[in-house]
Amino acid sequence: MSMFDADAEEAALAPPRLKIGGRVYVGRVLSRDEMRPHAAVFGDEESTEEARYLAEVRLIRLVYGRGWRRFWRPDPARAVLKLSPATLGKFRADFFAYLARLNAAAT
Repeated sequence: MSMFDADAEEAALAPPRLKIGGRVYVGRVLSRDEMRPHAAVFGDEESTEEARYLAEVRLIRLVYGRGWRRFWRPDPARAVLKLSPATLGKFRADFFAYLARLNAAAT
């Protein structure tokens, strides 16, 4: 017997929220096509640390918004990367779990 859980589906696809220093960044849901070029860097065994770092920054900016049209807004990627190592590790685990849920929901 199969049961579709609409509540779980909505929770998985809800825009992520990030709060740093009292500022709340509301993200957006990415499509698989938007994620693919950046996520491929993490799956490539030959990618360098610098390439992984840049891919992470681009993904954070894609989700939480920091484009040339919003240059006046604080950079969410910069705020994230200034976090303590322990907090940054927790953010990364949660952020990449969120991206994995999106990827799974798109299949």
